[in-house]
Order: sequence, then C-alpha cells, then structure tokens
Amino acid sequence: MANYTDVAPWGGTLSFNSAYGNWYFDNDVSTYENFSGADFYSVALHEITHILGFGTSDSWYNWVNSADQTFNGPASGAQPLHGDEAHWREGLASSINGIGSFGVAMDPTLLLGTRKELTDLDWDALRDIGWQVTAVPEPETWALLLAGLAWVGWTAARRKTT
Repeated sequence: MANYTDVAPWGGTLSFNSAYGNWYFDNDVSTYENFSGADFYSVALHEITHILGFGTSDSWYNWVNSADQTFNGPASGAQPLHGDEAHWREGLASSINGIGSFGVAMDPTLLLGTRKELTDLDWDALRDIGWQVTAVPEPETWALLLAGLAWVGWTAARRKTT
C-alpha cells in the first residue's frame, strides 16, 4: 500500500437540491443561530472541505486507524471519528482562532437554525492531508496594508509632481 501524504487537487463537483425548500441564505456572516432551515453556507463549507480531501482522500486515510476509529495526524493529534471514518465524531468541539469552544464543522450533522465554521481542528486536519493553510488576516492587518499602499501611492504621486 502506498503511503500518501498529500492531496492532488484535481477538482470536484458539488450540487444542492433546490427542491429541498428549506435552505437558509444570509449575507451576514455574523449570523450563527436563531433562523429557520438548513444553513446553506454551513452545508457548502462542509461539502467543499470533503472535496478538498477531508474524509475522501488517500492522504486522509493514511492517518486513520480503523481499529480504534481515530484520526492521528501530526497537526490534529488523535481525534475520534464517526463510524464512517469520513467525519469527526458527533459532538466534538474545538476553538476558532484559538478562542472558545464550537462544534466542529466536519461532524456528520448540522442542526437546523445553526451555522458552523471550520474550527482549528478542521483546519489542522486539512494541514495533515497536505494543504498549506494559513490564518485569515484580521481586519486590522488589512487596514494597515491599505494604509501602507495609500502612503506608497501618495509618495509616488508626489514625486511625479516635483
């Protein structure tokens, strides 16, 4: 058996059943609860993560111990799996950006009226299967970058006029 350590991105497909009729759509990313229906964002995020190899790739199964139903990646550590070995065990929690305790996005269920994000554990699993994952910059970082670019632009424009 080969020892796969990386995901080879080839693409994937994803479709949603519009006849389901109970999707919740929202353009406010801070909405986490108190709505009705299945959160489209959470379901899409979950399924795209599967397309990236979580629970579906050889590099995922390289870290799975079927005997005790755990995933044993170097970034994730030993984590319990659902019986299908393609999801974290139901009820598993992790932090988001090192803060709090949230239900992982990659367990097998999503309660109606709730939203999930990828937790630190979900991101660690993507690292374990070969993705180079970096933190999303905070708004302050973007503001500093934009201020720096504006300063460079202003300096360049000033030099042209003198």
